[in-house]
Amino acid sequence: MIDSGASKSITPELSDFVGNVLPMDTPIQGLSATTKIKGMDTLKWHIWDSLGTPTTIETCAYYIPQANICLFSLQEYFQEIKPVLFS
Repeated sequence: MIDSGASKSITPELSDFVGNVLPMDTPIQGLSATTKIKGMDTLKWHIWDSLGTPTTIETCAYYIPQANICLFSLQEYFQEIKPVLFS
């Protein structure tokens, strides 16, 4: 799910990550009080647009095993890729 308000992308799937996840044990705000970030690294998601055109998104994300959804942070992604300004 794309979440324009999320400050960081999250996933409960360890298999989404491309490298070794940097271990963490930090509470995260906005989910439940007992939910913790267990790691962070670059992940790769394969997605398709409404016309069926595939693309791959690589972004930094938190590994949160207790999350029940993947969230994609647009603001973090655009900061990572240093977007081009359109006029």
